[in-house]
Amino acid sequence: MSTVPSSSNSFLPTELQTAVLGGSESIPESTPIIKGYAFPPPPSSASSSSSSSVDYESLLDAMLTTGFQATHFAMACDEVTRMLTWRLSQEDLENTQEGLEMKEALRDTEFEDPATHNDVRTKIFLGCTSNLISSGVRESIRYLCQHKLIDVLVTTAGGIEEDLIKCLAPTYVGD
Repeated sequence: MSTVPSSSNSFLPTELQTAVLGGSESIPESTPIIKGYAFPPPPSSASSSSSSSVDYESLLDAMLTTGFQATHFAMACDEVTRMLTWRLSQEDLENTQEGLEMKEALRDTEFEDPATHNDVRTKIFLGCTSNLISSGVRESIRYLCQHKLIDVLVTTAGGIEEDLIKCLAPTYVGD
């Protein structure tokens, strides 16, 4: 396998260069680079400063360059709010078939006592494909994990080409 020098002075196999790093058209200088919102670090436990708060206007402005396609963004926001605020205490466990089944499932568990129902929250899983990690969405996923807004993250292994593309040069917003 022969190698070809890349622009970063490292050597890549010719097959990789041909398959992944094929020719491109020139890109106008004004083309935005794919990049997510730069979330501030979480506040330290000792102090909670306003400098670590999210700038929501900038967050929404950054959607232009995150590579994120959200046709139903508002519906997704409503669903996320519902997941974050749901408590078992909100469910009618007496007057619906679903509630009666839930009550039966709770029998002989630590949650059988209604006093514990306000402590039972949604377990939130986030599933995504690896290409979201190598796009501007990575910063948003990191924020969700860092601030414990999701309980479980499941992602695909993806292909090495995503990592190579992200490491070798910026990715630009296309048509």
